Amino acid sequence: GKSPPLQRFSVFRVETGQTQMRRSLARLSLQSSSGVKKGEKKGVRVEPKSYFANKRTFIQWISAALLLVTISELLLVMHDMDGHTGARRAGLALILCALIVAVYALMV
Repeated sequence: GKSPPLQRFSVFRVETGQTQMRRSLARLSLQSSSGVKKGEKKGVRVEPKSYFANKRTFIQWISAALLLVTISELLLVMHDMDGHTGARRAGLALILCALIVAVYALMV
């Protein structure tokens, strides 16, 4: 018997998507091979948008680490002034968190 129209449509869409992917890959392989001699490697071009987006993300991570260090410094000063042991523990924990965030920012 015949399959319902929705199943035929979804199969058609998958085949169309695969065909488009094959065409895109073929186009990319033609573009990458044009102008390059055999055995010679061509460098990968990084778009400026991607480069600056990565810089903005790095700056945001470092800003978060700096905020944590600032809050921990306030807590440590509060401990020195009033002798709150909880403030000292919280300040040291925040310094540790800030260090982890800064190291993570370098790895991302």
